[in-house]
Amino acid sequence: MSGGKPLGQQATHGGKRDGAGRPRIWSFEDVLTVGQMCETRWREVEAATFKRNLNEMLEDKTELASLTGAVNRRPKSKRRSWWDSEGGEDFRNDIIEEIGDLNEEISGERSQNRVFQISKQPPWGTRKKILEEAAIKFGIKVKTASNLWEAYRRFERE
Repeated sequence: MSGGKPLGQQATHGGKRDGAGRPRIWSFEDVLTVGQMCETRWREVEAATFKRNLNEMLEDKTELASLTGAVNRRPKSKRRSWWDSEGGEDFRNDIIEEIGDLNEEISGERSQNRVFQISKQPPWGTRKKILEEAAIKFGIKVKTASNLWEAYRRFERE
């Protein structure tokens, strides 16, 4: 390798001498500050999207939330006896019916699949909004905010 320095201590911006080459534009603190702010906002939007999609699935598309709420309102000590009674059997049949309806709405066919994927992907344009917010907050260009966020993500992967 060039300069005789051990791997990992070599200059990354050109030049063989110590301090030679293009100076860095951002400090590591800049990368952390902007990157963490952007990642925090992204995760908040992801969580909100997941919660909205979950509520839509359980409350708007089906009656699962109200059915399970009826069970949860029963005292725990009486649930086992209720589960074995005729009311528990009606509850189980209602759940099977709701799951069938949900499968039919999602996949187009009626089945008893009990595993559903709920997307947490934020809406289109969220990244751009976060970058604009970071640019305004830190007084930098949107492209700079994007570069800092990407540098932060590279740092996190290492």
